Amino acid sequence: MLCTMTSRRLIQCFSTRRCSVSALALAAAVLSGFLHAAWNAAVKASGDAKAAMTAQVVAAALIAGLLLPVVGPPAPASWPWLAASSALSIATLVTTRRAYQAGAFSVAYPVSRAMAPALVMVVGPLFGFGWPGPMGVVGLVLIGLGVLAFMKPPPSGPVSAAIPWALVTGVLTAGFVLVDSTGVRLAGSTLSYGLSVSMLNGLGFIALERGDTWGAVRRHWRLAVFGPLASLGSYLLILWVWATAPPALGAALRDTSLVFAALIGWRLLGERPTRLTWTALALATAGVVVLRFA
Repeated sequence: MLCTMTSRRLIQCFSTRRCSVSALALAAAVLSGFLHAAWNAAVKASGDAKAAMTAQVVAAALIAGLLLPVVGPPAPASWPWLAASSALSIATLVTTRRAYQAGAFSVAYPVSRAMAPALVMVVGPLFGFGWPGPMGVVGLVLIGLGVLAFMKPPPSGPVSAAIPWALVTGVLTAGFVLVDSTGVRLAGSTLSYGLSVSMLNGLGFIALERGDTWGAVRRHWRLAVFGPLASLGSYLLILWVWATAPPALGAALRDTSLVFAALIGWRLLGERPTRLTWTALALATAGVVVLRFA
């Protein structure tokens, strides 16, 4: 009987392709998370987060500007959402680099990434995405405990100065997740929507910096060459997930990137997370995983 039930489920899975889509969305979101953690770590490792972030964003905009005429613009219905997304993205990038200037990558990145899916689940109903169920509440509690643990001062000194910036980044990230989840569904094309946002981000950074933007690109040319491949790839992958899955689910899957960030900070950036940091990371990760099934 069990074999018969299993066979029926497999037949239903392959006939409706629901399992394949789910597995593909999972793989796309996790890959997006890894790419996101990687390029953020490169910005942190540069030693000059402000210039490195500028170089990466402007270079990504150049690539997007070259590709956009080929793929065409997104549908006009998505333009207000696209503009809002770019404004939130620029603000997020600015607060992100401030967090990296203020503290450890293995603290700043996980706090901001854990905040986002939790806030998306809480605020999502206002955008018509439904209320969190019992598992969602459990996930929110675990993430909250993890963030509080990150905020606890270590025995040897005060709480990381990166925490306030990371919290603001998390709020802004949740904002553009909800905006993008709506905008990309109206755009008619994930690719054209993502490229348009990336191009606007670069133009916004050029206007915001009012300094030696191209000098930053020259000084950080390696990041300007390779960073956009990771950032654009990460963004386009998660946009596709948000276009096909609830935003809280997509955000939770992608933000398993906080695990990659902790490992990168530890193994490649020479950071030494404390036991409390690992505990906080475990709580936040568990919360994100629980949200996956909420």
